[in-house]
Amino acid sequence: VKYVMNGFVIAVACYVKPLHKSAVTTADGLGKVAVELVGACKIPFAPDAIRKFAALIAIMNS
Repeated sequence: VKYVMNGFVIAVACYVKPLHKSAVTTADGLGKVAVELVGACKIPFAPDAIRKFAALIAIMNS
């Protein structure tokens, strides 16, 4: 469940501007998500993924 919540919080923070701050707070509360995955898959740490996306948007808009 936390794995899906992690992805949802990242999506909301990146694409729903009015909910960005709430999603960042929620992402901080989730912390690192531990799931046993097969192969080289990696689970993004939500706060880092949100910051990375925000930086990308800032670069694209400048």
